Order: sequence, then structure tokens, then C-alpha cells
Amino acid sequence: MGARELLEDLGSEDESVSHRAFLMLGGCGRGEREWVPDLIAGTEQDHHFVRFSAAVALGRIGRDAAEAVPALVAMLSDSAFGNRQAAAGALAKIGPPAIEAAVPALVDVLGSDDSHFVRQSAVNALGRLAVFDADVVPAVAAGLDDPHEWVRGEAATQLAVLGGRAEQALPALARLLERDGEAEHVRSQAMTALETIGGGAPALRHDEPYHSLSEAADIGRFSEADLPGEVRARLDEEDFGAALDLLEEGGTGDQDSMFWLYMFTGAREFELPEAGRYYERYLETSGLGGFQREMEAAVYSNRTVVQGMRRIVRYCAKVNPDPRWKAFYKLDVEDDLRRLQGWLEGVLTDEPPPAAITGLWFGLVNLDRDGNQTLDMYIAGERHQSDPTAQVIGGSWQPRRAYANSHVLDRIAEATSLHDGGPLGDAEYRLGLTYGGLAVRWLAAAVDSDLLLGGAPQRVMQVGFDEGDWIPIGTLTREGLAFHKT
Repeated sequence: MGARELLEDLGSEDESVSHRAFLMLGGCGRGEREWVPDLIAGTEQDHHFVRFSAAVALGRIGRDAAEAVPALVAMLSDSAFGNRQAAAGALAKIGPPAIEAAVPALVDVLGSDDSHFVRQSAVNALGRLAVFDADVVPAVAAGLDDPHEWVRGEAATQLAVLGGRAEQALPALARLLERDGEAEHVRSQAMTALETIGGGAPALRHDEPYHSLSEAADIGRFSEADLPGEVRARLDEEDFGAALDLLEEGGTGDQDSMFWLYMFTGAREFELPEAGRYYERYLETSGLGGFQREMEAAVYSNRTVVQGMRRIVRYCAKVNPDPRWKAFYKLDVEDDLRRLQGWLEGVLTDEPPPAAITGLWFGLVNLDRDGNQTLDMYIAGERHQSDPTAQVIGGSWQPRRAYANSHVLDRIAEATSLHDGGPLGDAEYRLGLTYGGLAVRWLAAAVDSDLLLGGAPQRVMQVGFDEGDWIPIGTLTREGLAFHKT
């Protein structure tokens, strides 16, 4: 199936058909470069969601989609703000081939777009393009004067990532710190930027979600990492095994280097168990390991879903203090769980999975519903899944009523968008993943096992983002759910 057929399927009234098309487009990469002409045509379709998906897919293809730059630049004027964001992100992922045309257009967006969400995306894109061309740095620094604090915070974050390359931005950062009443999270990011720029730190892309494996592989960023020359040479040659050996022997590399090395090996699907050690080191030194432990302590326990969610909210508030975390204490979890139970029982009754389906995947996915971005959960299944340590991401069984329409996940997405950036910048990821895990664990006990298992002797149950982190909840048998801890 090609891009043209998938784009057509996106407009299907059958939600399972449109969702499958969305997943396939979202999972494409450089291997689908032949899709580019059809995707370019997709950016001009009438349906806003088709345009959005086409732009996202072009970004996933990366620099091989260079011919799409004019279409994506034109899409920066799209009527739907989510599509303007998608176009900015795609231009950033295309990288160097997009710089000449994209930078002036993104600068115009930063100065004129009435949505601060779009202006924030424009600054993010400019920062990512500045990795390849230091002349883009002043455009990033211009975001420090934006009227909205999230945009200013994004500009400071991007400058911190650029490190020593962003020396031109030092005066603008100093002016920001002299302002009265500046938001604390913006000041904190600006201080970090001053430190990294003043210290001449290399340009490292450590600001992206650490589960974006394929994106890291598509954009060659190791050239700027603080790694021994021989290691860099090995990476340039894609000899990842030898690069790992060299790093292990030398015992060198900071947390970002360890992280990116893991991402490159993971994205290229090399079977290198040694890479896991560097990832664990990254988790511990970056603080993300603490979240992982707290999440597992909540999910793999006898705590109620409400107790588990409050535990992770308290942890997030402790790590990134902000009074706005209190909003997440008001989530109506119990009502949502009853809705989820009714949804799952209805799906399994109306469209029971065949006995060969031994893996159930509860996927967390961002969706565009009537022009609004939301987070939801869907169910799918895979055949002959017996290993709880292997990710399911089912596709063999996809019911028509796949989506749960979770009110809690929607509320998390809404609250996160209202407070995007700063301390709450990753709330959707952390709270969404934790709630998904707690909800699936609860459903495994609340829904009759005969209904959940059907004719299968056991079923692996997992929850997670389709292209990101996931939780192997456990294996369900007639005797109950047996947890599987990573």
C-alpha cells in the first residue's frame, strides 16, 4: 500500500481504517522516499487531517523529502494551527536542504502568527536547523522577545541546546534576565543557556523526547557530540558495534553521548545488548530513571488507580516544582475507568479477537479531533505473542471500535497544552503513560477473564505510545494477571 491509498483511507468513516492509515504514515521513514510526490499532493487536500498526516509523514522521511520544502513552507499559512505546527516540525526534520527556504518563512511565522503554539513550534524548528547553520541563531534568539512565555522559554531551551554555537545570543539572553516579572521557568532556561554557551558546550539534541529513536537516526547529529575522534569516525561509517567497543574501553562520554549512542543503535535495529548499559547510565544521570522507578512502583503494585496517579503527580511536582500540578489531582479517574470497562467489554463482545491473538496492545496516540489535539487509547492485537518482553504493537486484530475515548487522557492532553513548556512540558508523556498502565492493570482485573482471553490460554497485555515508551503490564491467564517488570 502506498501513500496515495493511505491518504485516501484517512478520510474513511470507518475509524479502524483511518487509524491504520495514520499509523502506517506515522511509521514511515527514509525507506518510503518514493511516497514523497503523493505526500506533497496530500498537503493540498481539503481535509485538514489529511494535510496534517501528509506533513508528519514528510518529516519522518527527512532529508530525502527535500522536494517537499516549498509545499511545507506554503503550509505554514494553513488555516488549522495544528497543520502549521506539523509543517514547521517537518521542515526541521528535513534539515539542511530546507534551511534556505524555511528559515525566512519560519521567521515570518514567529513574527506574525496569532497562535503561540505555532510560534513555539517555529522557534523549535529554527533551533533544530541552527544545529546545521549558525547563521540561524539570531532567528532563534528573536523568540526571546515573544509576548508569550512559552515561546520565550522554547527559544532559551533551543539556545541552551546549541551551546557554544549560540554565542551571538548572549546579549539577548542577558536582556531577558534583566526584565522584571519574567516567568521563573523562562529565567531558569535562560540561565542554563548562558552556562552552556559560555562553557562552549557542543550542540547536542538532548531536548527531544528520549523515545524518538528513528528521528535521531534520520538526522546525523553525532558529528557535534563530545566523543573521541575515532568513535565519531566509526559512527560516520555506521560501524556502531566498533564505536560501542571504543567507548567501553575508554570509559568516556557524558550522559548525552551515551543517550545518542543508544538511540542510534536502537533506531538502526542493531542487536547490541551493550547499548543498554549506556541508556541506563543516561537515565540515572538525567533524572529520568527516577520517573521510571516511580511509574513502575505505581503500576506494579496494589495501589488503586487514584493512588497511583497521585503518587506520580507528587513525584513530578517534586522534581519540577510548580503549583499547576495540582490540576491533575482533580482528574475524575473513577468515572473514566467505568467508561473504559464498558468500552472494552463492548469491543470484546462485538468483535472478539481470534484465539491466535495472544498479545493485546493498548496504544496511546495523539489524535486531531475536530481541529483539537487530544490523547486517547486504542486496542489492537497480535498473533502468537508469548514473550512479555517483546513489544506487541498489534495489527493482526483491529476492531472497529478501537478507540476508548478516555476522558482522563483527554483532560491530561488539554491541561498539558494549556501549560505547555516549563515544568509541565512533559506532563502528557509522564501522566499519560502512567495512567495508561494503571488503567490497563485495572481492566485486567475488572473485565471477566473469559471475555479477555476468549479462546486463548493466555494473553500478553501492554500499553504505550506507538512510537515511544511502553509498559509490559504482564501476562493474563485464567488464574489472573502476572506482572512483568522490566
